[in-house]
Amino acid sequence: LVFCRPNGQPIDHRADWQAWKDFLASAGVPDGRVHDGRHTAATTLLLLGIDPRVVMEILGWSQVAMLTRYQHVLDEMHDDVAKKLTSHWTPEPESTSNIISLADARKQRLGGGA
Repeated sequence: LVFCRPNGQPIDHRADWQAWKDFLASAGVPDGRVHDGRHTAATTLLLLGIDPRVVMEILGWSQVAMLTRYQHVLDEMHDDVAKKLTSHWTPEPESTSNIISLADARKQRLGGGA
């Protein structure tokens, strides 16, 4: 047995199911199946940017295909990509500082312009 009671006997599946339901209720999250926890874990690790190989190891997978089955792309991820692209393609505002370099000051003094 993978999981058993301290005396080696099998865990009562009803008690295990109830412990899961109690855990969800105490965490204040919507009700779900135990298996839904694997999807949540995989998606949360994706959202955090955890390396896929590490996710596979944590969840006990040997095939990359499991990532596509369990990880779900969230709206927040789309928003993050849009923000990153906007930041990448939006030019930095020019400095409004009144400080100029020594070389530029010399050019101005010599009539070379800025």
